[in-house]
Order: sequence, then C-alpha cells, then structure tokens
Amino acid sequence: MRGAYTADRASALAGVPKSTLHYWARNDILVPSISADRVRLWSWADLVGGRAIYWLRHPGAAESRTPSGMAEVRRLLRYVLAQTAELGEALTQLDTQLFVDRNGKVFLAHGPSDMRRPLGSDASMTVHRPAVINALSEFRMNAETLGPDLRQPRPHLRIIPGKLGGEPHVADTRIETSVIQALHQRDLSIDSIVQLYPDLTPHQIEEAIELEEQLEQNARAA
Repeated sequence: MRGAYTADRASALAGVPKSTLHYWARNDILVPSISADRVRLWSWADLVGGRAIYWLRHPGAAESRTPSGMAEVRRLLRYVLAQTAELGEALTQLDTQLFVDRNGKVFLAHGPSDMRRPLGSDASMTVHRPAVINALSEFRMNAETLGPDLRQPRPHLRIIPGKLGGEPHVADTRIETSVIQALHQRDLSIDSIVQLYPDLTPHQIEEAIELEEQLEQNARAA
C-alpha cells in the first residue's frame, strides 16, 4: 500500500505532527517505507500506522487511560503494516474499516455492524467503539488538526495508494486536489477552473480547495 508522501504531506494527511514523524524515523519506531534517507518518504500504510501509534501514546484529556508502552506500540505497528500489505486493495474499499483498541490490537470490519473480526493470533476481544479508533476515517488530534478520511476525504474525492502516488484527487479522474488549489491560489475563480477542466463540477472544485485548506491548517498547527 504505497504512496510517496514528504514529511509535510504525510503529517497533514495523517494528522500527526511532523516533528513526531521525524522522531519516530530517527528512533526506528516508524521508519518511512518509501525512503528512509535524507529525503524521507512515507507510504499510505505509514499514515495508518502513524495514526494508531499517536493515539496509543497520546490519550486525550477525556480518556481515562495511560499511554501505551513501546512494546505495545511496536507490536501494533507490525500488525498494521503487515495487514495493510496483505489486505491491499481491500483497505481502499469504503466499507472496510481498520480499528485499533487501547491494548494495541487491530480489528478489521466490513460495514458498521461487523465489529468482531480480529487480526492477529492474540486479538480476540470484541471491539467496543469508545475503546477504539478507526485508523482509516477522520482522525482528530486536537482542536486545530483533523486528518481526513484516508480513502474518501470528501464525497467527490478519493485517495488510492497506487494511483497518483497516493495523492488526493477528484474521483474517477487524475486531477489532484493540490493542482486545483494551486490554480485557486493564483486567483483563478472556480468558474475559470471549470473552463480548464470541463469534466469537473464547481462542487468538486470547492471540495478540493476545502481539503487542501484543511491540510494547510494541519501543517500550520503541526
């Protein structure tokens, strides 16, 4: 499940601080799968694993739990990366969900009512929603940072790991949301962008701009 995300882009999409991603890389906790050298590049699977690790290590103010130990974190990461590689295309389907519980166990679900599909030989408990995160859906780190859904960040937008380097794009096209935002920042109106891309609707363009503005907000907050 490969993408090719720089630190800024990986941070904005995952909803995890860029400094934290670099810390994990330096300490061999979450090493960027695409490139671990000077120009680090994270994969789509790394984004999923990063969300899960951050949630385990940083309980929110309303959660009555202590941070998970590094042994649990490393076990979780092995599960997540192994399962994203094994499940492949299945994880890009919108009815597939990947849940992580407070003990670092991983669960796969197909649809909202299917909550008893554990992954890993020692993951056997039933998932209860208050005790888990869905690592593929929106990820709220704090009041300022909201990582988008990693498959469908907006109704007309998609992220597909094997397409366009995993970049968000308008569904059923090869038009990246970052391209639309770049045109918008050059003072092109939505109507002008529609003239450049007549297959797009104004609503699709608005969604692309909205997503990129959210990602820019994430980057500023990080």
